[in-house]
Amino acid sequence: MSLGLTNSLVQMPTARQLLNLMLRDLRSGRSVLGLLPEGVDSSLLRSALWDGLEHLHLHIEEIAISDLDAQIPIAALGQAMGVDWGAPTTARTVGNLLKQADWLEILFLEGFNELTEESRVQWLQLMERWARECQGGDYADASPPALCLLAEASKIPYSLPAANVLLSIHVWRGIPTTAEMRLLCQLAGEQDTTPLSCWKEHTIPSLAGSDLELVDYLWAEEYCDGRELAGVLQIFAERRGWNQDELEAWSAHRLPQDATTWLDDWPLSPRLYRAWARGIVHWTPEHGLERHSAVLAMLDQQEALDHRLWRGQAEFLLAQIDQIRLGLCAHLNETYGPAWPYKWQKPETDIECQEVRETPFACQWGHLKFLLQNCSELHRERRWSSLVQYSWHIRTKLAHYRPISLQEYEKFYRERMLSHRNGPLTAW
Repeated sequence: MSLGLTNSLVQMPTARQLLNLMLRDLRSGRSVLGLLPEGVDSSLLRSALWDGLEHLHLHIEEIAISDLDAQIPIAALGQAMGVDWGAPTTARTVGNLLKQADWLEILFLEGFNELTEESRVQWLQLMERWARECQGGDYADASPPALCLLAEASKIPYSLPAANVLLSIHVWRGIPTTAEMRLLCQLAGEQDTTPLSCWKEHTIPSLAGSDLELVDYLWAEEYCDGRELAGVLQIFAERRGWNQDELEAWSAHRLPQDATTWLDDWPLSPRLYRAWARGIVHWTPEHGLERHSAVLAMLDQQEALDHRLWRGQAEFLLAQIDQIRLGLCAHLNETYGPAWPYKWQKPETDIECQEVRETPFACQWGHLKFLLQNCSELHRERRWSSLVQYSWHIRTKLAHYRPISLQEYEKFYRERMLSHRNGPLTAW
């Protein structure tokens, strides 16, 4: 089942910011090289760029460089554009090509990823020469066109083309953020309000980082706990073509100590660059630089995988559970007065006793559960006992940094729904 997240991705702030920067550069005549890690569909970015350029009324030409005859890139480009070089002895150089009239404003170079390694290097070198020539040449009649190339970073040598005045390099990183990923999941699954959908909606963004393919994959798969999740993720890693030797060679299991600031230190080290390009590591502003969850599964790091499952659950469940606690406290306060937490049975500790005397809303789950189970004066409120019992159970596990299973969440979900039959709790 595909969620169709890519349709909404380009509307997210981080993606929109990158698009606007690329559009700004292209509009000003700068050539653009966009680097994307594996797992990101370059056609999505290309389509959004194309729409933006057309909206700016810029003239665009698409050239499928993978379909050009095997020859040096500048000659192939001239052939694709129907350039008349004049004399056969005219040197096939960027300068001579740019002297030709009737150039468009943007040249999209397509098919880069399908080229041989040697050809890819030649086209990258062409982009560097192109930018230098455009900067130093005299083109009074018309500005030379800007080149736009979107490429898989794993197809680009570590020694990237050097950015200059008329060549900018843009990197797809931290897109989308975890918060944006959660919003994308909510938008895609807004018609599905089952417990399973709610559980995945909040746990998958914590597991997937910025990998949209993994979101789609996990949404379609079945897993109930961390162990089952690890097996599902190992299959995903195999589909990506990752293997143990590759992970060891790139030291994916040892991230740098300053991983959270890596965006300020571009370009990355060779190993980290290759790991990022392959999708083995990713970065989000919420969690910094992390190994892909499927890599954790391959390296049998179950504790780290459970932590990611836990942090997604804790973010939305702890707030729900505390809202239930506050609602129950408000209900008991209105029915029995503010002394109910200590009038019939005091809390176990002096600290909590003092806190509930100051405000009944300080009553915690342990004492609340004890009162409903043992205080005869509150026998009418025992209709809430099951909800309290299971809320306390979930809260205790999460408070001790242990993720819950899907079955546990489904039971909690049912208890919440059943509690509405017992009368509404005071809204908080």
